[in-house]
Amino acid sequence: WSRPSQINGVLKFYSIFLSHDGSEPMLAYNSSDLAEEHTLRNLTPGTSYSVTVAACTGGGCTRSPPSHVQTEESTPENVPEPLVIPLSPHSLNISWAPPETPNGVITSYGLWMDGVLVFNSSSTQSFFVVEGLSPWSRHVVRLQACTARGCGKGPMVESHTLEMAPEGPILLQLTNHSSRSLQARWTAPPRANGNLRYTLYCKSKDGRGVLDGGSTAGIWLSVSDLQPYTNYSFWIRGCNTQGCVESLPLIVTTPPAEDLCGEGATTALHAVTGKSLLASVSPASRNLPE
Repeated sequence: WSRPSQINGVLKFYSIFLSHDGSEPMLAYNSSDLAEEHTLRNLTPGTSYSVTVAACTGGGCTRSPPSHVQTEESTPENVPEPLVIPLSPHSLNISWAPPETPNGVITSYGLWMDGVLVFNSSSTQSFFVVEGLSPWSRHVVRLQACTARGCGKGPMVESHTLEMAPEGPILLQLTNHSSRSLQARWTAPPRANGNLRYTLYCKSKDGRGVLDGGSTAGIWLSVSDLQPYTNYSFWIRGCNTQGCVESLPLIVTTPPAEDLCGEGATTALHAVTGKSLLASVSPASRNLPE
């Protein structure tokens, strides 16, 4: 700026007022150093400012007419995370808002999904539907906003598509049979299509039993409190929120109890001759077949 043509006193200091977007002017500089230039720093890129200089004496201040200037653009900052809503097992709806600090005029938006740019447009469109995805598939989405000086990216957002009923067979395996316990494990279906929970079922002439198998396949599960020498039917069922799939039943017979005569059986020995004995056994309740 230049010194006022008419001072009307002793010039004491200069002040600089700054405003943008129609806001009230704020004091940005004030100094009794009567230099006629000053650099304003820490401004926002790509922003229009109104600048006014005031010259002050002991009798008051007079302001200049405002000058309008726009800072150079830069890459956007504070790009928000996108809003991702699963529409179906095969599609995601992705929407977004402008950056909090655009640092200029936004020229385009882009969407990165799993490291691939799936959308890039200079239109004012603020949503995009990604299709052709797999059920319950995990995806990482990131929004990109660009000005003429470059692009800025926001935080990554993780999302899943919706579940579908599981597809394909489950194979059940039983091993390490004893008279009162066994081990069971199973395979996952080829297409789980969701977050599966497994339930192991067993059935005998005495009734049915249910055992929680958790959410992981391929791990041995102990089944106890079985009855000796009893026929059991076992099958496994895996379910998500949309449906279930189950294995074919396996029929097993637990062995007799380790005491072959049965729990509670008694044996009596009687001498018959000097070279022979007579043995009599009272029957057990259930550890031998009838």
